[in-house]
Amino acid sequence: MRLSSLPVTAITRPGQAPLQAIGPEENGKLRLRTILLGPDGQKTESWGRFAGREKVEGFRYAMLDGRPVLIVTT
Repeated sequence: MRLSSLPVTAITRPGQAPLQAIGPEENGKLRLRTILLGPDGQKTESWGRFAGREKVEGFRYAMLDGRPVLIVTT
């Protein structure tokens, strides 16, 4: 039996506790799903959509204007 899980990445926020990002999880070739966990345990599900069928080669989470973003290379 082989078990695997999605990567967990800390997203640093200046002056605040970091968010934990779980994913991204590919949902077909058009969509990506990320679960964000706040320091208080609050869970937020976020979805991203490509314009066409893509294969993810790399990704990174960051903060932009105080909001978490997912940056993807395809």
